[in-house]
Amino acid sequence: MVLSTTARARIINDHFYFNAAQNLSRDKGTVFRENQLQRFIVFDERLVLRFKLFDNNLQARNYPTERAKGWVQQLALKDMPPCERLHFGYRLDLTGTVVRDAFITLPTGTLAVPNDWVWQIWGNPIDSATFGIQMRLIPVSRAATNVVYAYDDFSVRSA
Repeated sequence: MVLSTTARARIINDHFYFNAAQNLSRDKGTVFRENQLQRFIVFDERLVLRFKLFDNNLQARNYPTERAKGWVQQLALKDMPPCERLHFGYRLDLTGTVVRDAFITLPTGTLAVPNDWVWQIWGNPIDSATFGIQMRLIPVSRAATNVVYAYDDFSVRSA
């Protein structure tokens, strides 16, 4: 392991952004931006998505600056579109060389409930002992209480 955890995360993130740019190049509503060294994608001025390495609690780690805390707390930030900010988070295997699973989350920035919701899109489904309730996400207008986890394995669908 020549590369540090930070260097590996940066290389993996570069691959994610490169592949996203290739696949979304014809989508006129998609804009790739960078603000204060933070890269992200804006979709139709409605959602912001950034790629992050997750820990086992499905949280990204950042040095806790006011801006970093504001990002995950969904606070208004200078030079940022006024829309929800999502994480496309991934976890690595034990060797730190293979993406084990991936999730899209809506972070809250709180320790008690770090994500409003979690949608697992890649890898083996996490079990209820690992992460709370496992139910399909449904529209807010029909939402039940405590619906916080959904699972779809896009790697299986595309095979």
